[in-house]
Amino acid sequence: MAEQSVLWRIQERLSAEAPRKEIQDYCEAAAAQFEFTPEQLASDGGEGYDHRHEWHDAHRGFAEMIERLLSDALAAESIDRSTFVSECEAALSAGGQAPSMLRFFLSMLLESGDYTKFVELMKMQHKMRTQIEAYQPADEDEEDDDGDGDEQDPSPDDRSGGYTAQS
Repeated sequence: MAEQSVLWRIQERLSAEAPRKEIQDYCEAAAAQFEFTPEQLASDGGEGYDHRHEWHDAHRGFAEMIERLLSDALAAESIDRSTFVSECEAALSAGGQAPSMLRFFLSMLLESGDYTKFVELMKMQHKMRTQIEAYQPADEDEEDDDGDGDEQDPSPDDRSGGYTAQS
């Protein structure tokens, strides 16, 4: 069980608010540099189109950030890097495991240096940003007029709030 505790201890440290926020903020800021065409979004990885130098710089910054955060976590837990990497690889290669947050976490750590994986991450960020920008919340007035009884100010004829006594 010591092997799991090493992985879980590092995951716990890197999933804490400060490192998690740093990774999220970096990815959101880096994603703003990536403007993909529909054809680029449809292609696998980063094949078939030119890549801007800024994209490579963003990836290098991402890999350096992950490396620094991992080094800090390993030092804080007094864990040897080679032991940690071996345990990560063993956990990922274990057969019959369903996708999990631990597997996602380990993949991110081990593949942070892979530029193509980073481009895929930026594509995912781009798609999410596009969906968020396209989202149009329903008008509040329309929501109150939908007849589901959730109006905030009941009419003078309906002070029961939509509920009636059953006899």
